[in-house]
This record gives sequence, structure tokens and C-alpha cells, in this order.
Amino acid sequence: QMNAQPDQGTSSVLSLKDKVFLTIETSKETVYLNEKNFLIMKLHISNVSLRDIQLPELEFMGFTVDEFQEPKRYQEIIGGTQHQVIEFKTFIYPTRTGKLSVGPAKLKSNVLIRSTERRRRFGFGGLDSFFDDDFFGGLFDRHQKHPITVESNNLTINVLPLPEQGKPKNFSGAVGRFDFEVSASPTEIKVGDPVTLRMKVQGDGSLKAVTMPSLEAGDKFKIYDPQIKIEGGIKTLEQVVIPKTDKVTQIPAIEFSYFDVEDKRYKTKTGGPFSLKIKAQDEKEMFKVFEFDDEKKVAIKEKLGRDIIFIKDQPGRFSEKNNFLYRNNWFFLLVFTSIIVWLSVFIVYLRTHKLKTDVVYARRLRAPKQAKKGLSEARRFMEQEQQIEFYNAIFKTMQEYFGNKFHLPSGGVTVDTVKSELNTHKVERNLLENIETVFAECDLIRYASVDTDEMKMRNNYKNTEEIIDYMERHIK
Repeated sequence: QMNAQPDQGTSSVLSLKDKVFLTIETSKETVYLNEKNFLIMKLHISNVSLRDIQLPELEFMGFTVDEFQEPKRYQEIIGGTQHQVIEFKTFIYPTRTGKLSVGPAKLKSNVLIRSTERRRRFGFGGLDSFFDDDFFGGLFDRHQKHPITVESNNLTINVLPLPEQGKPKNFSGAVGRFDFEVSASPTEIKVGDPVTLRMKVQGDGSLKAVTMPSLEAGDKFKIYDPQIKIEGGIKTLEQVVIPKTDKVTQIPAIEFSYFDVEDKRYKTKTGGPFSLKIKAQDEKEMFKVFEFDDEKKVAIKEKLGRDIIFIKDQPGRFSEKNNFLYRNNWFFLLVFTSIIVWLSVFIVYLRTHKLKTDVVYARRLRAPKQAKKGLSEARRFMEQEQQIEFYNAIFKTMQEYFGNKFHLPSGGVTVDTVKSELNTHKVERNLLENIETVFAECDLIRYASVDTDEMKMRNNYKNTEEIIDYMERHIK
């Protein structure tokens, strides 16, 4: 493990080396190529307050890395000293063999250092020495933020190649444990009708390294390009195939092979075959061509009454002469309504197109809706007296709101970034103070284990509402 390195040199920050440190570890030190490996990073904090903690930045080559999971927070005793621990988890997958290095990881944050500032003398004689008393001096203590970078150890992971013995011909790199499902529908069709082939792979392993198997059917089918996507831990494939003749009786079986890291051997799972019932086209659905005097003519079935018009035995319905549609009031109403509908559809189209193409506009439009949802969740935690959950919800609401409002990455929104953005707008000083107060209170409760009361929770909730309301009314 490495010590915290200050971005600005002060003796106070240098003393943090045993109070703030970062470690990384993996679940396995020896793995196979493409094997899933758990990576855990722990930020240890003891007797110090941190603010604006960012996600770790990891140095790696020869790996693919998943996104970080939601950080966990708990307490741990190390060497007789109690530490607050923030744990970051993710998965890594080696993409080449040999001894590979992971790390060091670097994490940036701000540490609060207490500094005492003497009050101005107001010229009241003996009152100056009265206010210089240690008791009153404590009332004016201030905390200054100092940026620090915490650097972890690095790890060496031995990556083994996959064995050649027993490797199937159709193996394409899937490592782990997987389930494989295949379906085909419909199975009763006519010649020329499509059949949709669906494959699904899920399990414990890297889905990005999984290559979906292909249908080996020779020239019996017309095969279209598949649609492949990964969603919710499942990789799916949909592909349209069309039998070329009614002689086709089935879709062949499809095999999927992977290397099982626990059993250390290759396994193959099969889907299908799928029986097909294919009918030839009906004669009525086809054009018949007859030949007369070396000329091809299409035979058309006669319809009674097509060539001969019979005498009417009843006069039928009478209508007024010169009663044109455009002279009817209902016609103008219909035209006017059609124009209104067309304009409405066009306006909706313009708005939808702008939402899809203008990311900044879409995020600003989404900002108050997400904020309202986040405040509702925070109110529920406040009523249930769940302090940490309440301040987590308030902090997340503020981050997402300002991220959407100023088109910033939500995870990187801090007090400093918000104040920097607001410097370009004329805003009240009270707003900036309220923003700083809410962020500071959230950090204090979430990371320093400080208890609070219901009144402070309600004040912070009210301040958050007022901040968002002011922003929506004054900052466009």
C-alpha cells in the first residue's frame, strides 16, 4: 500500500500517511485467459474527514474492466485503530497470457484541515482580550480543504493459456460457466416464409468475450445478418432464416462450447434440431401463364357484371344535384382539424428529434423531473429516520441535478465544480452558501459517522428544495 500524496504541501496533510490509504486485492492471483476475476479496492480513513471522494482510476494493460459497483461503507479495526472503509468492487478479465500488472490505483479527494482565524479587533478596549479567550476562539475555527491523491499498491496476476487438449472446433473464447438456450418459431410455414432463430447465453463469465454460434445449414436456407445485444447479464441473438424449398425438414442443431474454469475442461451445450413443416404455395397464390401462338398471356378470371351493365329494376338513392363536398361546413371543419393535427404531430416530431439529437437540451429538461423523484425518495427516508440513506439520497439528487443542468458527468459533480459553473451567472450569495452547506452536511454524515437530528434533516431537505426551485426559476 502507498501513502496519501498531497497536491499542496502542508505539514498537516503530510501527517495523513497513516490515516488515509488505499489498497487493492483480487480473488485469484492465477487465472485463465478471459477468466472472470474479482477486484476489490478499499479506501481506509481514520480520524480525519474527507470530502469530494472520486472513483478510483486504475492503471492496467491486457485486461478489460467492468464498471464499478455501488460502493459499500463499513468499519474495520486495523492495528487497534478503527477505520472507516469505503469499498469499490469490479470485475477484470485478462485478454492475454503471461504475468500482467494491475495498478496502482489512484483516488482523488479533499481533506479538511482545521485552522483558527483571529477575529478583527473592533476597538472596544478591554473587550478585545475578552474575545481572545480560548473558549470564544473555538467558536471561530474554520476548516480548509486540501486536495490529496491516494495511491495503492500494484498486483501481479499470472494468466494461463487455455489447454489445447479437448478443445472443440467451434470453441470461440467463452470462459466460465454458461447456460445456452435456442428456440425457433414458427415451425409450420410455407415456402418463402421466415423463421426467427433466437439464442440466449447467460452465466458467470465475460459476455463480451462470448461469440454467438452460427447456423451451419449449407445452401438450404437464406440467412440474414443477426441482431446481437447484451442486456441485464444476458447476451441474445435474433436471426431470420428462410427455407429455400419445401424439401427442408429441420433446422440443424446448434452447439455452444465454453471452458469451465472450475472443472478445468471444455463443455458443449446443444440446442435443437428443430423440425419444420413446410407447405408449397397454393395455386391460387401463384400467377398462371398460358402460351398462345408463341405469346405469353396471363389468364384472368372473369367477373359477372364487369362487361355487361344490367337495367336497374329500382331507382336507388337520390342525391341533390351540384351538392359539392367543399360547400359543406363539415368539410371546412375537417380541413381545419386536419391542419391542427398535422401541426401538433410536426411539433411533437421536432421536440422528439431535438431530445434525441441535442443531449444538452435533453439533460436540462430531465433535470427537474429526476430531482423531484430524488427528493421524494429522500423525504421517505427522512420520515423513516434513516439518516445515512437520507443524506445519500440528497447527495445523489444534487449531483444528478447539477450534472444534468450544466451537462457534466454526475459522478464528478462537487461543490467546486458547481460554484465554478455558477460564477458565469448572477446568483445570490445565499444560494452558494446553501449549496456548500448541503454538500458539506452530506459528506459529514456519509463519511465521518456523525449523528444528526431530525431538525437538521428537515433543514437540509428544505435547502435542497429551495436550491432546485431557484435554479429552475433563474438559471435557464
